[in-house]
Amino acid sequence: MQIVIDIDENLYSYISKEDAVYFPDDGGELFEAVKNGTPLDKIRAEIVHLHDWAFSREEVLRIIDKYKAESEDKE
Repeated sequence: MQIVIDIDENLYSYISKEDAVYFPDDGGELFEAVKNGTPLDKIRAEIVHLHDWAFSREEVLRIIDKYKAESEDKE
């Protein structure tokens, strides 16, 4: 399953390094990010169901922004 999550930029920068070490304190924030994530298939399905296959960039960005707002509301 692929999901879109929102995590702190500093935490992402740290954990994406090759020599990063996992600290249990980081686990809670990562757990919440995954718990509040949006399945990518859900976003893709909404884009696929746009009526005109020649949809605009603005329509796609509107869908992404909608799910981003929903994610922020959960926090």
